[in-house]
Amino acid sequence: MSEVVGYLLGFGMSFMLLMMALYAFAEVEDQSAESANKALFKDVAGRVAAGVLEMTEVARGRVDSSLVTSEQYVVAKTLPIPRDIRGLTYVIKLEEKLVTVQDINGRFTETATTLNFDFEDHTTANSCSNVGYPLCYVGGEVRSERGRILIKYEYDETTGTVDTCSTTPYWNCITIS
Repeated sequence: MSEVVGYLLGFGMSFMLLMMALYAFAEVEDQSAESANKALFKDVAGRVAAGVLEMTEVARGRVDSSLVTSEQYVVAKTLPIPRDIRGLTYVIKLEEKLVTVQDINGRFTETATTLNFDFEDHTTANSCSNVGYPLCYVGGEVRSERGRILIKYEYDETTGTVDTCSTTPYWNCITIS
């Protein structure tokens, strides 16, 4: 009888140790998966921000150059992005100085800044000039399902030297689509 009790106690303790080990492993795995997701979302945000900064250099070059005499100027760059990140579909949002990447469930959100560019604050005048400011609008929103993002700089002076920033297409802007 004591052998049976000893066997059951040994089996019970082995079972409890196994359960504790499995629980600890699951916790570590969850933390690792979350860290990996954050890193991947941050990577996408950083790559989009780098593409936007590349387009701002094009805009700055247009403003600073006497060689660009065209009234209409369009430069676009296609950037491949993952269709999903570890099974999560996501949205990329471009605002004035920030790129935000967020999964559609809102669980993961990572950002990257688009510093170092001149942006005309048109909140008071609600207009945009081509004097000293290479951009009057930066924005757009894209879902990841296509597997690519189009980052585009557009300049169109045919509408006049001053245009409102609330019309589409914008005349001096960077957009994503």
